[in-house]
Amino acid sequence: MGRYPQKGDGQGRLFNIQRLINCFPPVIATELKQGLQFSRDERISWVSPLEGDDYAEYRDQDFIHQVTDTLKGFLAKIGSPMGCPGTNESGQDFLGRG
Repeated sequence: MGRYPQKGDGQGRLFNIQRLINCFPPVIATELKQGLQFSRDERISWVSPLEGDDYAEYRDQDFIHQVTDTLKGFLAKIGSPMGCPGTNESGQDFLGRG
């Protein structure tokens, strides 16, 4: 397993996640900040699925290499689900799921 490039014209959940992260990051960031109790002013950086990376999804070791150390330990215990890994300016990691 590894890196799985995706088309930018997907449907359903995949399409929604691609569009939110790449075209409307403030929309999804606002909701996440409230739910995760991040500061309103903190910037969220997405790791995947990014347009400049062919909307690639990462699985198994390739997925874990895309995220920071805190999230790596967690994923090593549960396996690598598909999702939208990200981090905020304070170094807090999270895994968004569609």
